[in-house]
Amino acid sequence: MKAVTKRNINEIAQLAGVSTATVSRVINNAECVRPKTREKVLRIIEEYNYIPSETARGLSRKKSNAIGIVFPDLKNPFYYGLLQGISDVAEQKGYSVLMFYTDENAQKEKEILKVAKGRDLAGLIITAVGVADPETAALLQSFEAENIPVILLDRQMKVGKFCTIQAENEEGSYQAVMQLIREGHRKIALIEGDKNLSPVEERCRGFRRAMEECKIPVRPEYLIHASQKAEFAYKGMNTILKLPDPPTALFSTNNMTTLGALRCITEHQIRIGRDISIIGFDDIEFLNIIDYGLSVVERSERKMGEAAMKALLLRLEGREQEAYEIQRIPARLILRGSEKFNRFKTADAF
Repeated sequence: MKAVTKRNINEIAQLAGVSTATVSRVINNAECVRPKTREKVLRIIEEYNYIPSETARGLSRKKSNAIGIVFPDLKNPFYYGLLQGISDVAEQKGYSVLMFYTDENAQKEKEILKVAKGRDLAGLIITAVGVADPETAALLQSFEAENIPVILLDRQMKVGKFCTIQAENEEGSYQAVMQLIREGHRKIALIEGDKNLSPVEERCRGFRRAMEECKIPVRPEYLIHASQKAEFAYKGMNTILKLPDPPTALFSTNNMTTLGALRCITEHQIRIGRDISIIGFDDIEFLNIIDYGLSVVERSERKMGEAAMKALLLRLEGREQEAYEIQRIPARLILRGSEKFNRFKTADAF
C-alpha cells in the first residue's frame, strides 16, 4: 500500500477511468456496478489508501426523479417528437421531465445550465447551441463531476466527451441527393443551416458526396445559408428562383427550412413534382395529414428521444462503458412524388 498524498474522489475516479458516481456506488456497495469495474475501483482505493469522506459517501444516496431537458426551439415539431420519446421511457421508470428552452441562443443556454444545476436533477438531456463554446462544455462537464449524467441529443459537442444520440445524417442525405440525380437532375440547390452543428455538417457532406460521385459541380449560386430558420430559407429560395438559370431540384437539410422553401415555391406558382423537385430532411406531420406528397429523409424523433433516455438510464445505473459513445438512429428515404420532374428537355437534364 502506498503512503502518498491524500487523494480525493475525483482523482480516484480519474485513475480508475470511471465517474465519481461510480466510485461513490462502489464505496456504498451499490449492486448496479459491474464486477470488473468494482474490482478496479477497489484496487485503486486500496493502492492509494483512500478514505472516503461523509460527503463522498452521500453522493450515491442523493435521490432525484427529475430529468432536465434543454431544447433550442419549441416551435419546431421535431423537438416535440423527441420529448414524447424521452417522456415515454422516463415515465415507465418513475422519472419526471423538467423542460428548458434556449431559443438557439448560446448565452441563454449557459444561463439556463447554471439555473438547472440548482434544480436537484438526476440527469440532463440537451440539444446544445454552444457546441464549440468551451464555457458550455465546462458547464456540462460540471454536471458530470456532480454525478448528474449528461446525454447530448441530435448535436455533438466539439469539446469534451459525452454520450451522443444522432441520426444517420450523412447517409440519409446522400441517398436523397442520389435519388434526385437518378431522376435526371444536374442543377440541384442546397438549403444548408448552421454548419457548426454536427447534423448540418453531416447532411451537407452527404449532399457533396453524392454530387462528387456523379461528377456534378456544386454551384455556389445554388447554396442557401438558412441557419435553421424558415424565413431565411424563404428569402434564399426567392433569390435563386430569379436566377437566369435556376435549379431544377432542391435538397433542404431541415424541416423548418423546407417549410420556408415550400412557401416561396408556392408563391411563385411553381408546381412541386412537375416544375421543380424537392426532398427535405425530416418528415413534416401536418403535410402528411393533408396528403401533400413531400418526399423526405425520415428519422424517428420518438425513437431518438427513447434512445437518449435509455442511454441516460445506463449512466444512472453506473454503466459508463456502455454509454460513452455516439449512437446512430437510422434515417430512411420516403418518396411521395415531390422528387419527380416532368418538364425536362434533353439539354437541361445532361
